[in-house]
Amino acid sequence: MNEWQPGETREPTAPPAGCYSEGSLLLNNKINGVIGKYVTFKTTITLTPNFVIVTWNFNKGSEIAPILTSIVPSNTDNVDEKYASRISYNKTTFELQLGPLVKEDGGEYTLTIVTDKGQQLTGQVDLEVLEPVTDIMISSNLPEAVEFNNTVHLTSPLLNNKINSVIGKYVTFKTTITLTPNFVIVTWNFNKGSEIAPILTSIVPSNTDNVDEKYASRISYNKTTFELQLGPLVKEDGGEYTLTIVTDKGQQLTGQVDLEVLEPVTDIMISSNLPEAVEFNSTVVLTCSAKGSFTYKWKSGSVPLVVDGTRMKLNQVGNVLTVAEVRRTDLQGPIYCTAENALKSGRNGPKKVSITQNTTDSFIKKGSYLTLACSAQSDPPAQFQWMFNGQEMPQKTTVNITLTNVQEINSGNYSCVAYNAKTKRYVTSPVAVVSVLGKSKVMYRCFECKRKFHQLCTVQNSF
Repeated sequence: MNEWQPGETREPTAPPAGCYSEGSLLLNNKINGVIGKYVTFKTTITLTPNFVIVTWNFNKGSEIAPILTSIVPSNTDNVDEKYASRISYNKTTFELQLGPLVKEDGGEYTLTIVTDKGQQLTGQVDLEVLEPVTDIMISSNLPEAVEFNNTVHLTSPLLNNKINSVIGKYVTFKTTITLTPNFVIVTWNFNKGSEIAPILTSIVPSNTDNVDEKYASRISYNKTTFELQLGPLVKEDGGEYTLTIVTDKGQQLTGQVDLEVLEPVTDIMISSNLPEAVEFNSTVVLTCSAKGSFTYKWKSGSVPLVVDGTRMKLNQVGNVLTVAEVRRTDLQGPIYCTAENALKSGRNGPKKVSITQNTTDSFIKKGSYLTLACSAQSDPPAQFQWMFNGQEMPQKTTVNITLTNVQEINSGNYSCVAYNAKTKRYVTSPVAVVSVLGKSKVMYRCFECKRKFHQLCTVQNSF
């Protein structure tokens, strides 16, 4: 496996061909890593003709920590000092490798790309950082088993026993292995029904690998952890995969993982049987339709829609909502339908639009810088427009904006508007109040004393 080195930036070796996939820029929305190891956030990008700005951020709770900002046309990269020695970055695919991992690296990572047309593409991936498993050995609960009378327990070398992925994407079967001093043979097999198809056999001491021709162009294999990556996935890849390891003592360590291959969720929409309903007289039937494999959820505004089974009913599949003798209080709306599977959902939105900034102080020193970040839950990803004192800020349509050398004229109310191109909805964030003060200014802070029903005001020089 061709590992990246910390701090390495990869240049394109040849003119890229292809495109980026529609929807999320990232290959997975959840991945696992082990403390002390490296993890790569993989993208779906192969062609970048009109990308202008690329950013990677780490979101843990309410904090947004910038990792890297890349200005593509000028080939300029700005890496936060906390990550300078811990990341490597591929300038062709914009994939990011992070490590050695620590427990605190667990959380959500966001990739944002802005094109020369102002279009914004966003993807999120959750990273779970796990404790490493070392000193692997096979143990039995019994020194000797009696046939039909005893149950024997062995330990699996695989991190999960069930995973999901989507057609056209890649999946990695992760292991818990970090130390391999006495392994002799490693095999990966695919078990679908009564058929067992060999994928790979590796003879560890001689570094010899035998890959079945059906998988030769579809897998990659890590000789340190024995993890297997498979893709692009097709529906027929769903089934059980088995990892078997034999040690130089003849011990056998085995693990199984079930892979479910799902169809992506696309083209979600709601249709009604009536253009206009008459209260108490009409029966309204709302039908939610989408392409892919999924389940349905309904909401009225931000509240889950509760059916009573009499006037308001859902069909067995859950995509048809029927309201008999409809009343104006039944569907106060707007009405949302979510079609989702274990990995991806076709949601409406945007919602939960919020702003965070690089400082928690109420006042900013003249000449310093200010960074504001906007976030929203939206599918497809929201587009953003930044506002200053209620007016649009020209060319400020990215997730993050940074103002350098701020002056008193930059004081005011900042907000961002999130727009969903599919639902045609605009939602505005709460206002972030920014005050810029010169060095000679005095800051007044008033604290309300509720018990004494008066204000106590203190004066202090903040600079």
